[in-house]
Amino acid sequence: MIADLKKYHAVESLDEIVGVGHRVVNGGEYFKDSTVIDQEKLQKIRDLSDFAPLHNPAEARGIEAFMNVLPDVPQVAVFDTSFHETLDPVHYLYSIPYEYYEKYRARKYGAHGISVHYVTLEAAKMLHKDPSELKILVN
Repeated sequence: MIADLKKYHAVESLDEIVGVGHRVVNGGEYFKDSTVIDQEKLQKIRDLSDFAPLHNPAEARGIEAFMNVLPDVPQVAVFDTSFHETLDPVHYLYSIPYEYYEKYRARKYGAHGISVHYVTLEAAKMLHKDPSELKILVN
């Protein structure tokens, strides 16, 4: 990716890169907002791999790679699950024994929150409304 950034003149030098954003599928209940990643948070992303086994491990490796190539550049993770963190328990708990939630954090986390957030804001702009006034379905 770094080679392509230079090849296509997105940057001429790595010194031009002042931050790297990473989409992470599942932040569990630990990550409620976007965050600057350090080694502890990177490990937490790995620890949450049970919730997104095809995504979180690969995303953690990508973050680690950029941390190694650009050690002085902030790495920021944006979580698909963050958008849905405002759900009430009645909406995110499954109809299974509550102990599964307590022990395994088994719950609905929501998906594609980054995209849903973007679509919601764009719809609000197009309709000249505040997003809180909208009652829309995003599919």
